[in-house]
Amino acid sequence: MPASPARARLGISLQFLTNGALMGTLLPHYPQIKDGFGLSNSAYGLLVVAFALGSILTAAFSGRLVRRFGAMQVATAGTVVLAAMLAVAASSPWVWLLFLGLLLAGAVDPILDSGQNVHGLRVERVSGRSIINSLHAIWSLGAVVGGLVGAWTAGLGLDVGTVMVVSGIGWSGVALLAWWLTRLPGADEAATEREGHVLVRRRRGLLLVAPVALLAVCGTLVEEIGNSWAALYTRDALGAEPGVAGLAYVTAFAAQFVGRLLGDPLSDRFGRGPTAAGGGVLIALGALVVMVAPGVAVGLVGFVLLGLGCATLVPAAFAAAHEIPGLPFGTGIALVTWLMRSGFLLTSPLYGVIADGAGLRAGMVLPVVAGVAAVVISLHWVRPAPAREGASVTGP
Repeated sequence: MPASPARARLGISLQFLTNGALMGTLLPHYPQIKDGFGLSNSAYGLLVVAFALGSILTAAFSGRLVRRFGAMQVATAGTVVLAAMLAVAASSPWVWLLFLGLLLAGAVDPILDSGQNVHGLRVERVSGRSIINSLHAIWSLGAVVGGLVGAWTAGLGLDVGTVMVVSGIGWSGVALLAWWLTRLPGADEAATEREGHVLVRRRRGLLLVAPVALLAVCGTLVEEIGNSWAALYTRDALGAEPGVAGLAYVTAFAAQFVGRLLGDPLSDRFGRGPTAAGGGVLIALGALVVMVAPGVAVGLVGFVLLGLGCATLVPAAFAAAHEIPGLPFGTGIALVTWLMRSGFLLTSPLYGVIADGAGLRAGMVLPVVAGVAAVVISLHWVRPAPAREGASVTGP
């Protein structure tokens, strides 16, 4: 099959799908893991933060690795390592090894994430139209597919270690196929990745990136609640059975998938800032619905709103950071990847402390705050999506 933009888009889409599915398969098993080790809410919150802690340790170096080895090479190798570390964590009979496996999985995730986003934006440029929200929609679809498998296997009571070994082998194969498909026609990728803009001072670079990184933090905070707390909340606060509880995670990320499919046309029509601000409103509303939900059905409606609301925040932050002038190739995305991991790092421990002190419902105040913050940041600091190369601008 000859290299072409369509083939490259298929390949990068498969890479995003794989990344979403790997972690998505494990997350519905988190209540089972919590019960197996007899953890309190606070201890559980500290355990699952291992993934975010690993991400913080390595995210700042991801841009350098992308420039050195190539975006898709980094993404593919990182996917295989991620699959292996998740299998180690899931198979562990000891809490310390579970923590270590999640820590190492978290350490590789921002590196492969930078690689797939850098290559996705390259495919977007070659294709001549916006695709970044659609690629993140494919990631959400992967999370839904993985979540359905995870919820199904958790409901059957299958061993989580065996599930993650099989999942890791299968999705690693898909990642290798994605790598083969993503070559672009006539592109010297290594040369492109070595290209740099006029360098700016590191402090100024951080100041330029900080607002869009804060927007990404608002998105990842909501995603982390969906990742680590949705199933537990639905089981313990709303009284769902284990197999049904896992559907809260699936529901949130299915809604995120739909929101991201709509994200590109909405951003083109209204601009990135207003689109993300609308998402912030949905986040705050969804969190309030979940907080007061009398049962599973209403709670799932709230998780739908949370998923729709956070859909465009991270893609908007990545795209805006990639366009910041004066940063070396890939550095804007690397900095956002690094800074936004604080959303994952802080969310679960803070939610756990609130849950132990005031109950799981009270913890939903966190996404309410994130939603309000997203509205403020989006309307003040996120620039409109730029016109595509070669397009004329006829409106205001």
